[in-house]
Amino acid sequence: LVPGVGAGSLVQNADFIACQHNGPRCEFLEVFGADLTGSIPSEIGELVGLKHLWMEENRLTGTLPTELGNLVQLITLDISLNELTGTVPLELAKLSGLEELWLEANHLDGPIPPGIFGLTALHTLELYHNDFSGPIPSHIGLLTAMTVLDLGRNSLTGTMPAELKHLVSLHDLQLSFNYLTGLVPEEVWSMTTLVRLELHDNQLTSKIPPEVGQLTRLERLYLEKNYLWGSLPDELGRLTALLVLDVFSNYLTGTIPASLSGMTSLTGLHIEHNTFSGTLPAAVAGLPALRALDIDDNHFRGPLPAAEMAHLVECDVSNNRRMCGETPACELGTLRPCRLVAEGDAARDERGGWAHAGARARGGALGAAASVSGAALWLAWRARRTRSGQGSAGRDGRAPALV
Repeated sequence: LVPGVGAGSLVQNADFIACQHNGPRCEFLEVFGADLTGSIPSEIGELVGLKHLWMEENRLTGTLPTELGNLVQLITLDISLNELTGTVPLELAKLSGLEELWLEANHLDGPIPPGIFGLTALHTLELYHNDFSGPIPSHIGLLTAMTVLDLGRNSLTGTMPAELKHLVSLHDLQLSFNYLTGLVPEEVWSMTTLVRLELHDNQLTSKIPPEVGQLTRLERLYLEKNYLWGSLPDELGRLTALLVLDVFSNYLTGTIPASLSGMTSLTGLHIEHNTFSGTLPAAVAGLPALRALDIDDNHFRGPLPAAEMAHLVECDVSNNRRMCGETPACELGTLRPCRLVAEGDAARDERGGWAHAGARARGGALGAAASVSGAALWLAWRARRTRSGQGSAGRDGRAPALV
C-alpha cells in the first residue's frame, strides 16, 4: 500500500493498489480494473514524486481533486472509465511535463479546460464520452506534439478550428458525436500525418475535396451522418492504405469513380443512404481486400457485377430500384434477377405499344366524329344565316368554331 494513502482512505473495498518505488518516492501508482468506489482523496497530492498514475476502469465518483496539480512530475494521468463529475480543475495546468491525459468515459462537463493548451508536451488527449460543451478553442493549435486527439461523444458546438493544421504530428483525430457545424477546414485535408479521421455524427456541410488524396497514410475515414454534399472525388483512389471508407447517410450524389479501384487495402465501403447513381463499377466491387459493401438506398441502376462480388462477407444492395441481379453474398431486398427485370420491361413495352395503338385508334375515331359534327354544325349555322338574311360573317363577324 502507498504510505499514508491506504486502501481504506483511497477507496472503499480496495483490492489492488500497487506502487512501484524508486528510492523513498512512489513513481508508479496503479489502481485499475478493481471495481473500486468512492472519491479520489486530496491526499493523492502528497505523492509529489509520482510520474504515472493509472486509476482507470473503476467506479470512482465525485470530482477531480485540485491537489492533482501538485504532481508536477506526472507524465501519465489516466482516470478514464469511471463516474467522475464536475469540471477539470485549473490546477492541471501546472503539470507541464504531462504527455498523456486520459479522462474519457466519465461525466465531466463544462468547456474544454483552457489550461490544457499550455501543456505543450502533451501527445495524447482523450476526452471521449463526457459532457464537455462549447467550441473547440483555437488554442488547440498550441499542442504541436499531439499525436492522438479524441474529443468525440461530447456536446461540442461551433466549427472546426483551422488551427488544427499546427498539429503536425497528429495521426488520430476524432471529433465524432458532437454538434459541430460548418465546413471541414481545408487545412484538415492537408494533414498528411493522419491515419484515422473520425468526423461522423455532426452537422458538417462540406464537400469532400480533391485534396483528400493527400492523406496517403489514412487507414480509416468516417464521415457518416453529416450534411456532406457533392460527389466522391477521383482522388480518393490514391488512398492505397485506406481500410474503411464510411460516408453513410449524407447528401452525396453522382457516380462512383472507377478510380476507387486504387484503394487496394479497402475492407469496408459504406455509402448507403445517399443519392448515388449510375452503375456499380466492377473494379470497385471486386477490390481484393473488400469484405463489407453497403450501397443500400441509393439510385444505382443496371446489373450487379455478381462475379466480382462473390468474395464479400457482408453486402447490402437493397433499395436501388433500377438495379438488378442476384448474388448469395448480398442482401437484395426487392432487387430482382436481371432476366426478370428485362422480361418485365419487355412486357411493359408491349402493353404500352398496344395501349398506344389503341389510343391512336380511339383518338382517330374521336377526331373523325368531331370533324363530322363540326361540319354539320357549320352547315346548320349557314342555313340559319341565309334564312335570317345575315351577312357572311354573322352578327359578331365570326363563324362558330369547328371542333
